[in-house]
Amino acid sequence: MGEPQDDRTPASPDYESMMALWMRERMTPAEWAARNAHRILMWSGPTDRYRDPELDRWIQDLGRVLSAAGVVEEARRRYLTDAERQWAEQRELEEF
Repeated sequence: MGEPQDDRTPASPDYESMMALWMRERMTPAEWAARNAHRILMWSGPTDRYRDPELDRWIQDLGRVLSAAGVVEEARRRYLTDAERQWAEQRELEEF
């Protein structure tokens, strides 16, 4: 995914607020992805620019975790119990 580009579109205030809620869960991007990736079908978060530099970095890191092959699975092995991991993996197989 690379580093954020200067030409990224500013996130709307509502979208930025939603993304800030994710970060406020006080998890690293990897742990957040381990616990929540099964809920995301499509996501454009990293294509936007956020006013808060900490949030911007967190979203960029989350984007790298979600887009790199095998990284979510690795995070699940690290952060989740076997039962939690099986539950999350089963949710990914369900249709939306």
